[in-house]
Amino acid sequence: MVLFFKKNWLIILAIVLLFYLCVDGFLIRKSLDDSNYESCIIGHQQCINGTNPYPQSCSYYEYCIQHRYDEDVTTVFQTILCLIGFPGIFGLDTFSPLLIIIITTYWFHQNLNSGNFKNELTRMSYKDFWKRNYKRILKIALILPCTLIFLYILSYFISSGFQMSEELISGESSLYSIEYVFRNKIPLYLITVLVNIFLNSIFYSNLALFTAQKSKNMLISIIYAYLLFLFTAFFFEVFLDYFLVVFFKNNIFSILTVFNFYAYDGVKSLSSMFLFALFLASASALINYKCYKNKEMVIIESEK
Repeated sequence: MVLFFKKNWLIILAIVLLFYLCVDGFLIRKSLDDSNYESCIIGHQQCINGTNPYPQSCSYYEYCIQHRYDEDVTTVFQTILCLIGFPGIFGLDTFSPLLIIIITTYWFHQNLNSGNFKNELTRMSYKDFWKRNYKRILKIALILPCTLIFLYILSYFISSGFQMSEELISGESSLYSIEYVFRNKIPLYLITVLVNIFLNSIFYSNLALFTAQKSKNMLISIIYAYLLFLFTAFFFEVFLDYFLVVFFKNNIFSILTVFNFYAYDGVKSLSSMFLFALFLASASALINYKCYKNKEMVIIESEK
């Protein structure tokens, strides 16, 4: 057990931190709901006493008391995602990629740049070595999906249940409308969201692998990887997206989002975002394959 914690302490710390942010977002949302509920109780009591200055609101107060948590779990889930870390540095859209990059870079430097991998290569082929170690990347990529599962479970306790609201199903809400194929199909919706963030996490790890090979300094590798992430986001979300909007006279390419990987609004498509996430993960994996396919070169770089 001690060896397990010693080997995985950074992953455990990251999970604890992300779960803490989820609980913090949950408590903020619950506090807002409780504050609104208390206001409704006061307003309802004033209606009973005949002292409410806005008698036309009495029906609302009565409804509010009877439906303390009147939003479905998916809407609450999306709302809390927007609350987590906002407007500080711990927003999931900017902080979680950095966290995955740090974990991957630490693992890389502990295993490859330390020279330990040369001992492993005496017991297995170079191909098997990378197959075995890339499984570690896939495990790291599970951190964010597990975080979202935890948040969705928390969201249930301050929601009206799993049934999607009429606004979600009808698409009337510009903020929380759901793509037609996912409407009232919560399992399919959740699976797609989790696969999207899993693929994005692989992309973050691939960035870390790419930059870690270029420098034996862990801090510099992390900075380079995060700057590369920011550059990728700028290229797709600002430059390319703007060019395509001008060219097509439409915002149909708003799926080219690297920051907003977990959220969804009326102008985005989860299924299209899945294809974009798959492209990022596959393209970055292919680049790393080109960088690491030469065994002798990798060994030489690690000895510099």
